[in-house]
Amino acid sequence: GNTNTTNIILNSGSITTVYGGGNRTQTDTSNINFQGSTVDTIYGGGNQAGVTTTNINLITGEATTVFGGSNTSGTVDNTNIKTTNPTNLSVTTLYGGNNQGGLTIESHITLDGGFYTNIYGGGNVASTNYTEVVVNNITASGSFFGGGNNAEVLYETDVTIEGSAIATDVFGGGNLGSVNESTNVYVSNSYIGGSIYAGGNGATAIVYGNTHLNIDNNTVI
Repeated sequence: GNTNTTNIILNSGSITTVYGGGNRTQTDTSNINFQGSTVDTIYGGGNQAGVTTTNINLITGEATTVFGGSNTSGTVDNTNIKTTNPTNLSVTTLYGGNNQGGLTIESHITLDGGFYTNIYGGGNVASTNYTEVVVNNITASGSFFGGGNNAEVLYETDVTIEGSAIATDVFGGGNLGSVNESTNVYVSNSYIGGSIYAGGNGATAIVYGNTHLNIDNNTVI
């Protein structure tokens, strides 16, 4: 059957895996509020199932991995990961898209505060059509990718970094994953501990369109 809307509130406790969607059944909208738990993996989508729209609201707590999309299969039309006045928020790895399979049509990550290790606008192995990552006032100790990890982006990536500290490198493209059209990177008033690449990382991280990089204000690289 089909589920119209799911609402999950994570207030406390230690949790292994959370799915906003279903196992093998479609969901229209999933909503997850992360506000005080310790969680290994959060999926805005389902396990082997699609979701039309996923919404993950990061407030406080510790998460090892967060996916905007689903796990092994399923199409997710829109993923939305955002923060709301984050306090003591720590996420090791954040993906806008799916994990091992399926497709994310559009992934949107909007972060204002919080501590992260690695950020990927796309999926982990799974493809994404379009990615958008907008961050302000965050701290990231690892690398930052507008694209996916070993996963292609079929159209464009858009990355905006303002008032943030990224300890290592920033890539407009993916990690060993291609971008079939263009990448767009804007960095302002930020500290980048490594380098900024409008393209990707690795021989297979080809950008087939144009790369655009704009750096201004008091950015330090």
